[in-house]
Parts: sequence; structure tokens; C-alpha cells
Amino acid sequence: MTIPCRRIHGTKLRVYDCENSVDVHRNSRDEFPADVDFLTKFRGNMFDRTFSQKDLLVGVETLNVLLEAESSFFDALEAGATKTLSEPERVKHLRQDEPRHFARFFFMLKASQINDSTSVARLVDNHNEAVRETMKGEGPGSMRSKDVKNAQFNIRRKAKLQAFFDAAGEPAFDQNDLVDFHFAQMKRSKGYEQIDWMLDVGLLERREVEFCPALEAEDEPDLRDVASSQSLIVAGTDAAGRQTLIEAYAKFLFDIRSGIAEQIGIDTPPEIDNSDVQEDQK
Repeated sequence: MTIPCRRIHGTKLRVYDCENSVDVHRNSRDEFPADVDFLTKFRGNMFDRTFSQKDLLVGVETLNVLLEAESSFFDALEAGATKTLSEPERVKHLRQDEPRHFARFFFMLKASQINDSTSVARLVDNHNEAVRETMKGEGPGSMRSKDVKNAQFNIRRKAKLQAFFDAAGEPAFDQNDLVDFHFAQMKRSKGYEQIDWMLDVGLLERREVEFCPALEAEDEPDLRDVASSQSLIVAGTDAAGRQTLIEAYAKFLFDIRSGIAEQIGIDTPPEIDNSDVQEDQK
């Protein structure tokens, strides 16, 4: 199955100099207007060059590609929702950063083949290292210092998450775990609120999973071979079994890639082939 790259020609930006406005169109291969005689300079760690007005217009065209891809992404999420969304829901929940963060997270799990106890253990180790690095810059009086510290996975949480993945056969999370993986992107309260809403509209789903964390650690003998059941969060699927978050984010990246390819005059990359995703759903 392929996902068509649908274009939404929506918001366009205008760049203003002191007297004249310049419309920015999609075809960057056209001659740029030479009506601006000033240079904008960016200096610092990331930039050490002088940008002409032509450079800035190319940047604005790239931004337009991003805006169109972003609009298409949110439209795909709305289409994949299991209920009709009201305008307040679109404003408060859908067209915000949080859905994109969660979609990127599940997409990266899929792309990186993080789907079992071994691979998710590496994810947790990397996450804990990121938390420790963040804590170095968090003073004891910081409002977020406690949240950041609590985002770490101890041996018990890590073992449970490994058991979740093996038992579910796919990425599956306790709500607290899913929020803590996003400690750098959102406050815990916002994460819980967004997850509840995404569960309500079907972009995320709950699944009852029986698991048994097999710990080798001597300091946690009470957890060995103890079967349990828990309601876990997985990526939601539509009526055709497609994982909306993952597919929408894959298309978002594809739209950016193909839009920039169009700008610089190279062939558009081939359409997304997600046949392997469909095979996984069977």
C-alpha cells in the first residue's frame, strides 16, 4: 500500500523590507526579486556567515513546505480519530505540539525496531542518561527538578516495561512511562491531559495485557515469576488496521522531503511504501 503525498496549499508567508512586500511562491527556481539591499547577519555557534535576502526567501519557502506538511499531518490525525472533533477540541488538543511529539515517539519506535524487551532496555538506558544530563542543569529550586528526577526508570520500572513489550508484542506503555519519556517536551500534567484526550478519540488505545517480569536482580526477588495484568497504552488503529499516528508522521516527513526536493529541482522521492506496516498488522 502507498500513501499519496497530498498537498494543502494553505498559509503563505510574505517577507517585508522597509517599503516593499515580496510574495513567496513554491517555485524557488524562479528569479528572486532583487529589491532589498540589506543583509541580515546571524552570528553565533550555529551560524558564521552572512545571509542575503535571497537566502532568507529560500528559507521562507522551506518554512512554507513545513507549514503545509504540518497542516496535512493534523488533517490526517483528525481523519484517523474515531469520533468527530469539535472546534474547541481542534484548538485545545489536536493542533498543538503534544500530538506531534507522541506521533514522533511511536514513529521512531517503529523505525528503530524497538519492539521487544532487549531493544526497549536500550531505549530506557538512553532515556535515563538524558535525564541525568538534564538534571545537571536543573537547580534544586527549579520548578521542574522533581519532575525531571522522577522521569528516571529504576530497575523495577525498566523490568516491567520490558515485560509489557514482550507480552503485548508491540510498544505498550503504562501511562506514567509514556509521560516520562516526554519529560523534555511537556509538563507531566499536560502529558496526562493529552493522553486522556488521544485515548478518547482513538489515536491511542488501551489494551489489557498479562505480563510476568522475569528479574535477575537479587534486590527484587518479590517480582520474579509474578504474573499480573495491566491496562496498557498502544498506538491506535483505524478501521483498516492502520496505525494513524505512525502513518501520519511518516507522511509528514515525506511531505517535507518531497517539498524541499521540489524546491531545489530534483526528482520527488517515491511515494511511501508501508507494506511492511500492513504485514505487521496481519
